[in-house]
Amino acid sequence: MSNFLLVNWGTKDKQYTFKTLEKKKLNIFLATSKDHPSWVLDYIPKERLIYTNTYESDKLVVDVVNFMTEHQVKFDHIATFFEMNMLQTARLARYLNLSFLESEVVMRTSANKYLMRNFCRRNKIVQPNYALFRSEKEGLEVMSKLSKNYTRSVVIKPVVSGHSYGVLKISGKGKKRYEASFKQKLKFAHQQLNSNFDEWMKYNRFSQYFLIEEFVSGEMVSVDGLVVNNKIHFSSVTDFKISQPPLFLQIETYIPSHLSNDSKKSIKKEAEKIIKTLGVDTVGFHCEFKVFKGEVFLIEFAARLPGGQMLEAYKQAYDIDLADLYLDCLMGKKLPTNKYSIKKYVLQESIPLSHEGKVKSVKGLNIFSRDKNLLLFSSVPVGKLIKKYGEIFEPLLYYQAKATSKQELKQLQEMVKKKVKVEIVQSKIYRIYDLRDVLKKMMPAFLRKILFNKGYLKRIVNFFE
Repeated sequence: MSNFLLVNWGTKDKQYTFKTLEKKKLNIFLATSKDHPSWVLDYIPKERLIYTNTYESDKLVVDVVNFMTEHQVKFDHIATFFEMNMLQTARLARYLNLSFLESEVVMRTSANKYLMRNFCRRNKIVQPNYALFRSEKEGLEVMSKLSKNYTRSVVIKPVVSGHSYGVLKISGKGKKRYEASFKQKLKFAHQQLNSNFDEWMKYNRFSQYFLIEEFVSGEMVSVDGLVVNNKIHFSSVTDFKISQPPLFLQIETYIPSHLSNDSKKSIKKEAEKIIKTLGVDTVGFHCEFKVFKGEVFLIEFAARLPGGQMLEAYKQAYDIDLADLYLDCLMGKKLPTNKYSIKKYVLQESIPLSHEGKVKSVKGLNIFSRDKNLLLFSSVPVGKLIKKYGEIFEPLLYYQAKATSKQELKQLQEMVKKKVKVEIVQSKIYRIYDLRDVLKKMMPAFLRKILFNKGYLKRIVNFFE
């Protein structure tokens, strides 16, 4: 039986990949942090956990090698399903002489958005014009040119980020308003990146590095699949619905795309060109585009399988398991050549909360247990204190609906929005949070550290709530 090393992929609420690994009858080892989700132990014995920092390459390599020495174990395969660990996994694989993407290939994908843009520009890939900046001053200097003297919208985007955190649209009438918008949005971006929504945010060493890109109008789509021995296996073209500006959060995903077959062919053709240009092989891929007046613009290219719950969506829509196929290709197995036909229309939706306060009640969740065509991934718990960071609220719901027609899918979506209701109240003690910026400026350094860095203020609020 093969020994398979999985490097922590950062997502705390998804078990899809572990279930797939379990079906493969592999000896799974996991390099992860000590605060991993408890359900991990349902799939991996504690003695196969390697505690480390998966965001620091040197520490990851040392801890894994030390584990191998102490337990006299050798790994046959290695993988990660999380973009923020791609580069570290590539370096570890190189040291262990295991098959994985080379680190220089990883660095020119969206694991580092500046290097991806730079490499694609040199190879004449159609994409938005862009510039790098590392401070507010640098950003203001390059913004005038990319905005065509403050007449066109632009987007700021962290060089290293995930889930569209820190990605914001900037526009305004005239230089003064435009620059004010830039300063405000950059502040929001930093708030999002420092919010600790996900564990990788604590280790992001490039949080000061941003891109400014021209805003491209059009429809947002993605195409996913696998590259095996330089042969591309496409799964489907998918429609995205993005939140209202200035945010670019993915709130709805539809499979299959409503686009015409000719448009889908153009998208796949451009994705094929990008895959060959970037030099990725034996890996999953997720490629995002904007389609405007027949022209296809590259927005992101990730050398990994799609994230979130997209693997579950493809399973329902086409009865294919991309994670299973990816593991097969890592182990040198041939992939099936058959084409997949649509079995179900699938919607995945994240419904954001709209205001701050404490969640008093969430009603209507029983529809997910009653209807087999609905699947609830997560919901906000009662008693949760809701605070926005840079205009981002956590979702009320994240769910999936499947149907035999687009019309039926729309009806399910409308039913969810009608039935599920949340009540949020704001107490006086909660308003302490609104005074944080003022308190930080007034307090001496040692008191700031105690109240904020160690989380005592939050504990006080929770006690009174």
